[in-house]
Amino acid sequence: MSAGKPARREDLVGPPAMMGIVALLDTQHEQQARFLQRAWRRASEDELDRIPHISLHVAESYADADGLREAVRSLAAEIAPMQVRCGGLGFFTSVAPVVYVPVVRAQPLSTLHGAVWDVAKDRALQPIPHYAPDSWLPHITLAEGELHSDQLATLMDTAQARGPQWQATLSEVALMVREPEGHRIVWTAPLGG
Repeated sequence: MSAGKPARREDLVGPPAMMGIVALLDTQHEQQARFLQRAWRRASEDELDRIPHISLHVAESYADADGLREAVRSLAAEIAPMQVRCGGLGFFTSVAPVVYVPVVRAQPLSTLHGAVWDVAKDRALQPIPHYAPDSWLPHITLAEGELHSDQLATLMDTAQARGPQWQATLSEVALMVREPEGHRIVWTAPLGG
C-alpha cells in the first residue's frame, strides 16, 4: 500500500474488529486502574475485561499489519518512556456513556500521539475521529454503558480512597483488539528501543 492512500477493506488481514494502537501503563498504575474497574464491575453488570491503556489511534481495523507493526516499532524506539499525570474521574456522554480517568495532555504524550497518528492514518479502515490530533482527549477507560447514580457513587468513593493523582510511566505501545470478552494485545513495541 502506498503512503497517502487510505486503507481498503480488501487490504485487511482477518475480519473487521475494533482495534487500536495504545500506550500501556506501568504495572503499579495498571493495577490501580484495574482496582477501579473491579469496583465498577461489582456495582454494574459490565463484564468486559479491559486492559488499562491510553488509546492513541483507534479504527475498525488496519491494513498492512506487518508494515504498521514495523512503523510503530521504529517510531517507538525514537521516543523516550514518559511520565503522565492522571487523576479524578470524567464522563463522556453518549448512547453508551464512558467513565474514565483523565490524563494530562503534556507535550511528550502529544508527540507520541502525533507520531502514531501519522503512521496509522493511511493504514486505518474507518478510523474513529475522536482520536484525531485536533480532538483527542487522553484518558483511561474504566467503564462504559448504562450508568446509574448508585454505580457512580461507588466508583467515586473508590477513586477518592485511592488518591486524587497518579504519576504513571508509559514505556510501551501496543496494537490492541477489542473482542466481545475483552481486550487482547496483538504485539507491543517498547518506547526508547
